[in-house]
Amino acid sequence: MAIVNLKNSSRKSDIKTLCIVIGIFLFSIWLCTPPGNKFAQMCFWGSNTQYVIAKMFNPEQASEYKFHWQNVKYLVDMGDKKGAFREMNKAISTLPSYMPESTLYALYKDRGNLKIYYGDYKSALDDYLLINNPDIDAKYKIALLLNNIEKYKIAIGYCNDIINNDERSYFGFSCVADTYFKAGRGLSAVRAFDLLIDRDPGKARYYIERALYRKALGDTIGYNQDVDKAKSISPSVDTNLSLVDETLRPKRVKINCL
Repeated sequence: MAIVNLKNSSRKSDIKTLCIVIGIFLFSIWLCTPPGNKFAQMCFWGSNTQYVIAKMFNPEQASEYKFHWQNVKYLVDMGDKKGAFREMNKAISTLPSYMPESTLYALYKDRGNLKIYYGDYKSALDDYLLINNPDIDAKYKIALLLNNIEKYKIAIGYCNDIINNDERSYFGFSCVADTYFKAGRGLSAVRAFDLLIDRDPGKARYYIERALYRKALGDTIGYNQDVDKAKSISPSVDTNLSLVDETLRPKRVKINCL
């Protein structure tokens, strides 16, 4: 006669029921989240849950600044501009004093990116100027933002720093061209890309950049020649997008939570 272990059988049934309940709960969360990137929303929910649990059981391990930092991109995706800035500011204000300066600068950079995304260029510049020893991306953005307030002499210094670091830098020559063009020296902007193309003639985007400046100057023939050359290198190249537009009018906000 077989002996049935009712205790083990009941335990397995309870575990199965618990798994089903958890599964239904998670699926409900998935369905009830608003439209958007479901994976990003799941990460948002997961990171917040992780923070709350850490806050309850091990407060010294709960990184409040990171909790707020991680919330920013999700809130932007939800269209909550006010909430995104609230969380960004909280991330900066709750950063522990023992954290390295690089983390603080990363926060300033992300808040600057958030302001660029929403078109607040003047305030974005204030955040970028708080960064000590900015990287190439930051120097490029600082230069473009300075150009927007007609600080061309200061901006060109950042452009030259980029090129001195890399004589074929797309960021550097785009920076120089934008500075010259906004200062009213359109032909010099074209010549900046002449020089970059001479140094690196195989990049389709460089011809598009020069084409757009030629178009702005009324040089239709030169524009068409550059577009044709760019398409011969890369048929799918976007003929309307410049690095400046891509940087100052991004389609998505760039938040790099550490």
